[in-house]
Amino acid sequence: AVFAIDRMNIDIAVFALSVMAIVFVLRERGTSGAALIGVAAAMKVYPACLLVVERPRRAIGWIGLLLAAGAAFAVWSLLGVFLTRYGIGGAIGGFRTVLSWYDAEYAVGNAGMEYGASLLSGIKLLAYETGGDGRSVAAEVFPIWRVAWIPLCAVVAVATVVLRFPVWARVTIAVTTMLLASPVTGGYRCLFLLIPLALWLAHALRG
Repeated sequence: AVFAIDRMNIDIAVFALSVMAIVFVLRERGTSGAALIGVAAAMKVYPACLLVVERPRRAIGWIGLLLAAGAAFAVWSLLGVFLTRYGIGGAIGGFRTVLSWYDAEYAVGNAGMEYGASLLSGIKLLAYETGGDGRSVAAEVFPIWRVAWIPLCAVVAVATVVLRFPVWARVTIAVTTMLLASPVTGGYRCLFLLIPLALWLAHALRG
């Protein structure tokens, strides 16, 4: 957490919004919870995995509210694009440049390996430990990984709901999948594991 703050990372704010969302859900205020998840997901996509806390029949409405809240926050945050001389084209070009650099240095490269917690980071480390070139291995795997990890998380989330797992189990599976499947996962994102832990403790105490 201290590392994330030092890096001016917004994960702490995303985590706080996610915790508030779960609290609202547990207090039967699902609409407020969905709105908070939507705002959090507009900052970083992975809080969307917390949709698994809701019952399947209300999941469609939740997704709609999440998308609406996320879109509203995203539009608000992008207002600067329309108010500067760079315009939309400049903003898109800048985003693509930064994303390409991030993919090359973090997802494929070795930047941030000291705090990487994703499965892709583990594959790179294993390649290095066995005498191989982790960067080359990641370069081959990443193009497929980049396309597949979000659908994979969605499939896992839907499966946990359909199979009627307890809320704490659904959230545990969804959060763990998100942490492992994301191409780049900073170790500070493991803060999100505190959410299923708290849900499990509450479930155990009630039982």
